[in-house]
Amino acid sequence: MVSIKDVQSEYKRAILESQKLYAGRRAKDTAGAVRYTKGKIVEDITKDIIKIAWSKVSSDETRLRMDKKKITIKTNDEVYKLSQDIHVYIDDVFRISVECKSYTEVAMYKRILVDASLLKEAVPTINAFFIVQLENFLGGDYGKKVDAKGSESV
Repeated sequence: MVSIKDVQSEYKRAILESQKLYAGRRAKDTAGAVRYTKGKIVEDITKDIIKIAWSKVSSDETRLRMDKKKITIKTNDEVYKLSQDIHVYIDDVFRISVECKSYTEVAMYKRILVDASLLKEAVPTINAFFIVQLENFLGGDYGKKVDAKGSESV
């Protein structure tokens, strides 16, 4: 079973890896590699945290399943395939949808909300949506209080 200590160690390892990629950005195009690495950090850590939380609810790990399978959305005579980063199933019922971002700004946040709304309409069993992000767009640092600045939407 994964522990919070394991999550912290993985975060530190992955952040150091992304910093090395970023440091080499002038020699080659590493922006995609940095985004991928940070995105994977958030997704992997979030899955671990979900597993830890589930272990507090049930000892039966087989009741919990996660995937990112596309959901068919029908709206305005159009058909879309939509998914967020982690779909959490309990007893094979889709209950929680999670979007993972290394960074979320206002336009992304609004898009995530629209996607969540469309998913909820298509899958009424979903009873929670989460955004898990590594960095915030308000400034500040991890674990410090941030005074919001900018527009009302922020």
